[in-house]
Amino acid sequence: MVTEVLLQRVSSVHCAAYPEKYRSQGFSAWVSGAQLAIPAKPGVFAVAIRATKSATGQSGEVLEIGRVVVG
Repeated sequence: MVTEVLLQRVSSVHCAAYPEKYRSQGFSAWVSGAQLAIPAKPGVFAVAIRATKSATGQSGEVLEIGRVVVG
């Protein structure tokens, strides 16, 4: 099982995000204390994750975890 990290550019921290507009930024097998660096241009992004079975490609639903402002 791995975690897919997804981003979606939004106009502001108050704008709605739509599940179909997220774009994959990669996969990570999380361990305690791990960090994942994702290069992004300046702007406001909605951040989401999705659990994926690496052996089959099956994935769960998109779970939005918040907004981030990249300066």
